[in-house]
Amino acid sequence: MLVKPRHGLRRIKFPAVVCVSSVLFAAPPLRAQEAPPEDEAPKVPSLHQQARESKLPRAHADFSLFHFIPKGDEVIQRADSKQLLFRRPDGTPDGYAQQRGTAIFYYDRFGNLTQVQRIGVRVGKTPEE
Repeated sequence: MLVKPRHGLRRIKFPAVVCVSSVLFAAPPLRAQEAPPEDEAPKVPSLHQQARESKLPRAHADFSLFHFIPKGDEVIQRADSKQLLFRRPDGTPDGYAQQRGTAIFYYDRFGNLTQVQRIGVRVGKTPEE
């Protein structure tokens, strides 16, 4: 039974390492792609501009039933959630109103319920009238 010496294997590995390393170092270095100057780069609109100029249909809600709006407050409509946000002239929040089912709930700036306005069928009337 013949046993190969261990140092014989090392002789085989050493030339392979030298060949591989010489191939790697002989290759030309990879260069990063140069970015075009800022004045030549195409202008991409920001997300805010894209949202303003979107061709998608916007949600629509009828806020004519909301009667209790604080005087002097700016009203911000959120049609997707059927909400009205109230802001004071200095920009601080002053509460909000939200329609849920057949009622509109009014909340103060701390989130406490202040008023409930019932909408829909009036007492003593039928829906056909």
